[in-house]
Amino acid sequence: MIKSTNYCDILKEASIENLDKDCKMAIEEIYINDLQRKEVRFTYYKLNENGNYKLVIRPLDVTEDELFELFQKSIKNNVISNSFAIKIRQTIENTKVGNCLDQPFNDTDYCRFYARGSFLSGDFMCTLEQIFIKELDRREIRFGYYKKNKNGNFQLVTRPLDVTEDEFIVMFKDAIENGVFSKIFITALKTIL
Repeated sequence: MIKSTNYCDILKEASIENLDKDCKMAIEEIYINDLQRKEVRFTYYKLNENGNYKLVIRPLDVTEDELFELFQKSIKNNVISNSFAIKIRQTIENTKVGNCLDQPFNDTDYCRFYARGSFLSGDFMCTLEQIFIKELDRREIRFGYYKKNKNGNFQLVTRPLDVTEDEFIVMFKDAIENGVFSKIFITALKTIL
């Protein structure tokens, strides 16, 4: 175990650092204490004044290259187990890669949304989204967590996404079908699984 908090125990981690932004991006295997189950979490950490990384409460946005590197390290560090890697590979092999929209389906001050894969559970929606971040002038993949508001609309919750392996597979399959990932990324990912 790497660390224990009131919410979860961090069992394993794979991360890549972005020293220009004093942060690291991570995929973690965590154990949720209240639910008594293992999940996979996609998150950011920021360097604090003491030189230690502290969890950032926000969704993870990464380029496909960064996501590929995170998957590679997650497999190497066994954050993504052999059985989970096999499920991901089978999902890739059995799912037709969809085309991303040319026009965004939503536009906010921060970004434009071009594609989404999701997993619904009651009032919650977990997503993999292809977004264009205006300030950075680039497309990224967002790991989002949404909750229905009082009007019945899904609203982004600023927190890291954590899901079970089975929930991830449903969301990942939907993301492939809806064009969240490029064909190049899917082909490259398949080679390391």
